[in-house]
Amino acid sequence: MQGAKPVYGAMAGGRLKRLGFILPLYFPNQQPELCFDLCVGMTDKCTFGSQVPVIVLHTEIHAPIDRCFDLSRSIDLHKISTEHTNEEAIDGVTSGLISLNESVTWKAKHFGVYQTLTTQITEFDNPKFFVDEMTKGAFNGFRHEHHFKTVENGTLMTDRFDYQSPLGVLGKLVDMIVLKQYMTDLLIKRNLTIKEFAESDKWTLVL
Repeated sequence: MQGAKPVYGAMAGGRLKRLGFILPLYFPNQQPELCFDLCVGMTDKCTFGSQVPVIVLHTEIHAPIDRCFDLSRSIDLHKISTEHTNEEAIDGVTSGLISLNESVTWKAKHFGVYQTLTTQITEFDNPKFFVDEMTKGAFNGFRHEHHFKTVENGTLMTDRFDYQSPLGVLGKLVDMIVLKQYMTDLLIKRNLTIKEFAESDKWTLVL
């Protein structure tokens, strides 16, 4: 992670510069240097095929790998990280920790409209790796990989989120304009929440 640019405000270059208008809304009292170990990358190839969006996030967390792994699959922590979208678990695993082959259905408000989304844990290797995939929802499909690696100062958490936009060609246009950035912002907020809880005593509130 040495040499990585911090992702906060206009300090992030290129397509990420709009984060400067997003992160202060979520963390109005947080200083840029507190986000120094969160970095973001994007590419245009993924497991669904060519020329579809991929979001890759790397987050260093000063906490044990087991704690980070469990916080990442905590339904209760996910609710906390998505309070701004009024997200709630309405079916399947609605609290506690989700595990292999289990599903959860979420209801949340995005772009001013309430939507439901069902995901299932399709791969699971505690505490190194798990995958959740959409089985029903607004996307044509998505796959979210969660990777965890023990490093010198704690845990390196890597997210790989690749998805197929809805609405065909129109969906690709929407993605270019807003959807990729919107999903990136949601994932960053989630990861900052995991980091906040893992590095303090707050993790005991949800695990």
